[in-house]
Amino acid sequence: SVILHEMMHALGFGTVWGPAFNNLLANPSKPASPGADTYFAGTSAATGFDEIGGVTYTGGHKVPVENTGLLQADAHWRASVLINELMQPFIVAGRPSPLSRLTLRSLQDLGYSVDLNQADPFLIMPSLVSGAPSASASAGRASDQVALYPIQVVDARGRIVRVIRR
Repeated sequence: SVILHEMMHALGFGTVWGPAFNNLLANPSKPASPGADTYFAGTSAATGFDEIGGVTYTGGHKVPVENTGLLQADAHWRASVLINELMQPFIVAGRPSPLSRLTLRSLQDLGYSVDLNQADPFLIMPSLVSGAPSASASAGRASDQVALYPIQVVDARGRIVRVIRR
């Protein structure tokens, strides 16, 4: 799960959402608005959120993004809503971390072609759809860390053709 999670970041999940890239991160919480109602603004991801039980979500904007934590905020699904989904910030040993239709559809918003049949079964629990506040790291959780160094884009010959600064 940890390797797949980090591979998703390498593909652009949470790393190319901002205005310099795809402008899909709305109401960011960093640097000055911790706790803001941060959300992912992609239309395909909004459909995916509804497909996993988010139709009745009343916590603010659809597709809530983590809004607390130095390394978690603005780069993961909100842990308090998407509990154990692969791209929420915390991987817990011994607990499955399913790759949901939401995450696959978010890749569509980044321009990828995806096979939605590859999604793992995943539904938001009805009691959590009310939009509980963001979760924080606790004992037993391994915090995900997003590297803040530049991303180097290479062509088919291995030459650096673009550097994306963060």
